[in-house]
Amino acid sequence: MNINIQSTNFNASERLQDYVHGKVRKLFGPKSQIVRADVRLYEDGTGTHANQFCEIYLSISGDKISAKKGAATYEQAVIDVVEMLAKTIKRMRI
Repeated sequence: MNINIQSTNFNASERLQDYVHGKVRKLFGPKSQIVRADVRLYEDGTGTHANQFCEIYLSISGDKISAKKGAATYEQAVIDVVEMLAKTIKRMRI
């Protein structure tokens, strides 16, 4: 299980990194074919309410899936993206 976190234009706190690791780790099941997860946290400069984004790329034995979601907080964006990817993984039977 390899989880890489990249925060663009800010330094993610240790608490935020631990939170992201905890949520993304749930995608790695005992029979999972997921090799790596790349997480990117960034802000959109539009000034809208939902301007904190989380983008996750999963490397799955020869394939890649990704999801991106914006929310008012990074924590909520991570939750939304993990839920989207969990549904995709279930649908793909990975």
